Amino acid sequence: MQADKAKAGVSTQERILNAAETLFANHGISGTSVRSITAEAGVNLAAAHYHFGSKEELIRRVFARCIGPLSDERLRLLDDCLESAAGGPPDLQCIVEAFVCPAVRIGLDPSKGGQVFKRLIGRIHSEPGERISRIVLELFWETARRFQEALKLALPDLSQEQIAWRFMFMVGTMAMPLTASREVLNRVLGGELGAKGADRMVAQLVPFIVAGLRAPAPPIVFGESEDVGHQEGGAVDRGGRVGDLLRQDPAPFGTRDRS
Repeated sequence: MQADKAKAGVSTQERILNAAETLFANHGISGTSVRSITAEAGVNLAAAHYHFGSKEELIRRVFARCIGPLSDERLRLLDDCLESAAGGPPDLQCIVEAFVCPAVRIGLDPSKGGQVFKRLIGRIHSEPGERISRIVLELFWETARRFQEALKLALPDLSQEQIAWRFMFMVGTMAMPLTASREVLNRVLGGELGAKGADRMVAQLVPFIVAGLRAPAPPIVFGESEDVGHQEGGAVDRGGRVGDLLRQDPAPFGTRDRS
């Protein structure tokens, strides 16, 4: 009865979005039909088609509702970093904190729908596909572009390609602990994460990412040519030992000699 009263005070569009968000998080995007969403929302199928037109648009709107406020807060904090730099190179730790802190604080805060948020973000990584990738890229592109520009200012000695790789590594490094359940985190940490979990995670995660971003550029350059060469002094290894290893056929899992 209380659930029916709660639904009665919410617009049809919001009820559909709320239902889709919960079902996508719990059962996956491909595993959730529009019919199951409308059943959960207590509306008919025609209402979903009227408000969203297609499942793809419904997916986009669910993720926009999730990613939009997160991106706004990240960019607000990034603008603060750039303003504090007063035209000079921005502080790298400030940039990383602007990217990491909003996501961690939402993800570990039940009052902000943290569990659903974490599961939805997890779906981005666990359900690869052209449709989801296209939607997420559209929603995330401006944030990714702005942060890569800021990283380039903070790390001018890195090429644009190296900045792009390291930005992706930053996203991936944050994703694992962010999307892990509290039970998993407690098990790995050997104790309760506690009420200060977000602060504890940020305190460990930020310096780890900063150190990775500051790491020397690898002395390996893979050009368009398949030629393999070595520059004197080891400054550039166009393939070299790493290239040879990458070109080897990997042994089947469990069969590689561990002696």
